[in-house]
Amino acid sequence: MYKRSQWHGFPTLRAGSAVSYRLHFVTRGRAPDDHDAPPRAEWMTLAERADHQVTAAVGNPAVGRWTGDRLQGRLDGGQAGASTIAFTLMRGPTTVWPAPPLNFTVRAP
Repeated sequence: MYKRSQWHGFPTLRAGSAVSYRLHFVTRGRAPDDHDAPPRAEWMTLAERADHQVTAAVGNPAVGRWTGDRLQGRLDGGQAGASTIAFTLMRGPTTVWPAPPLNFTVRAP
């Protein structure tokens, strides 16, 4: 059902700061080289889908940390550097869609 999500832009934050995000999904697949945001009318949240969860794995936890749930989350900047974050959409124990890793940068304070 959920084929592709996109992180628009290249998130950059300062060490010791945080950026909050509301999570949106689209049901229509997109080409790997399509980096334009999907039309807002196609965006949806998981508010009505309590059986779905979103997990996140940060490549280098010293650079950043993600906390959140299926609706929203927060990226906290740790030490300066670059890393990746990979989101996985789950329905119970089943992986619905593993997103490819996304880049982010943390700058010195």
